[in-house]
Amino acid sequence: MNAHPSGAAKQGVLADALLGYRVDAADGTSAAHALRTRPPPYAAGVDALGYSGTYPAARLRVAGGGAGGAEVALFAYAPFTPGREQDMAHPAVAFSLLATSTAAAPINVTLFLQVPQGAYNDCDRTADGSNTISTAAAPSGAACLHACATTPACAAWTWTAAGGACALTSSPNLSRFRAGRACGVRGGWVASGGGGLTFVGDGGGNDPLNAQVGDVTLRPGAGTAASGALVADDPAALWDAFANPSSPPPAGATAPTTAPAAACVGALTATITLQPGATEAVSIVWAWHFPHKLWWKETVGQYYATLWEDSGDVAAALAPALAGAVAGINAHHTALLGPPLGSPLPPSPIPTWLRDVLVNQFSHMRMMHWTADGRMREYEAPDCPDIDCESARPPSGALARSQTSALNELSPACTGAFSFFFARNFLTPATPFTPPLTPFPFCSRA
Repeated sequence: MNAHPSGAAKQGVLADALLGYRVDAADGTSAAHALRTRPPPYAAGVDALGYSGTYPAARLRVAGGGAGGAEVALFAYAPFTPGREQDMAHPAVAFSLLATSTAAAPINVTLFLQVPQGAYNDCDRTADGSNTISTAAAPSGAACLHACATTPACAAWTWTAAGGACALTSSPNLSRFRAGRACGVRGGWVASGGGGLTFVGDGGGNDPLNAQVGDVTLRPGAGTAASGALVADDPAALWDAFANPSSPPPAGATAPTTAPAAACVGALTATITLQPGATEAVSIVWAWHFPHKLWWKETVGQYYATLWEDSGDVAAALAPALAGAVAGINAHHTALLGPPLGSPLPPSPIPTWLRDVLVNQFSHMRMMHWTADGRMREYEAPDCPDIDCESARPPSGALARSQTSALNELSPACTGAFSFFFARNFLTPATPFTPPLTPFPFCSRA
C-alpha cells in the first residue's frame, strides 16, 4: 500500500490471497472450491472460469456450474457514481457471489475470502539496511514474523528463503519485489464489528506516520445469515477449516479476539441459505485505510482519511449499502451502454465499439491521487501494470490532446484525463434505476 509513483516496486501476485465458495447440501455433505483453475495444493479448484468485465465491475462465472447444487458467479466492484466524488472514495472492494440453487431442498452457500496481510510473498522491506536492528536465522517467514512481534523495536521484517535469514527493521520501509523472500509490517488480527476481521499493521508503534502503517478489514455484507473468521500462519489450515465445517478447526487456526494476534493470514466466511430455485447474493467487503500517503518523499496523505477513521469504519459504511452501490453502477452503465438484455426499453443507438470505449476508459480513475487537502491528480498507477501506456500522464492543460487521443486511439488504457473530464462535465448524477432480471446486470448488455 502507498507505494509512491516511480518508487517501490508494486506487488504482482499474492500467492496466499484466495477466494472460494462452499455448498452445504441438506443431507449434510459439503463441497468447497477455490475460485482458481490452478489452485494452491491444499485446495480443490474449478475446471474453468469465464471472465467478463464492464468498469467498475468484473465477473468470474464458474463454467459448467450446478455442481454441488448451485450455479455461481463472482462479482468484484466498488461504488461508482460520476459527479459524486465522495461516494466513490471508499478504499474498498466488494465481492458478491451470486448463487442460484439447482437443488431440490434448501442449501447453504458460503463465500470465503483469505488475505495474507501479515506476510506477503516475494517482497523485501530492508531498504538500504540503515535501520536494520538485527539479522538472525529463522526456519520460515512465519518464524520471522513472530520474532518481530516479540521485539519491541521491530516495525517490519524480511525473511530470505536462501539461507533462512530474518532481518528486523525499526521502520516499515517501502516494499520491493524480491523473489524468494517474504516480508510484513508488524501488526495483529482482531475481531471487529459486524462479524468482521481486521489486521492492524501499526509497526508496533514505531514510526507511526509511515506510509506503510494502516489497517485492513473484512466484513460480511448485509443479509448474511452467518459469518466466521479464523487466522493462522499456514493458509492450508484456514482452507481445511472452511472445507470441513463439521470438524473442529485444525491446529494453528484460531478465532480472533479483541487482543491482536500475530499471524500470516486471515480469512472470513459469509453464509446464506437458498431455497430450491432461488437466486441470491452473499457478499464480503475488503476495506483498507493507509492514511499517510507519500508523494516521492513528501507525505500528502489520503483524502479518504478525512471521511473515515479506519478500515472498520469504511467497511461498516459500505457493507450495508451494497444494493445502492450496485444500483449506481447499473445507472451509470445504462447511461453509456443502454438497457440490459431483456429490458423492454429500446437498445442504445451508439455502436458497440464506442460504448465499450466510453464505459471502460473510466478504468483510469483507479490511478487518481486524492490527497488529504483535496488536491487530485493522475500520475502513473498504484499498480503499474505492463499494459498501461505513457499517455496515462498527459501534460497539465492538455485536455484537448487527451480527448483527441481518446477518439483516435480508441484504447481504454490510453485515454488519460479524458475519463475524469467526461464524468465531471457531461454525466449528470445517476437517477433511480430498477435493475431488471437479476441483481447484477453488469456485463449483460448487447
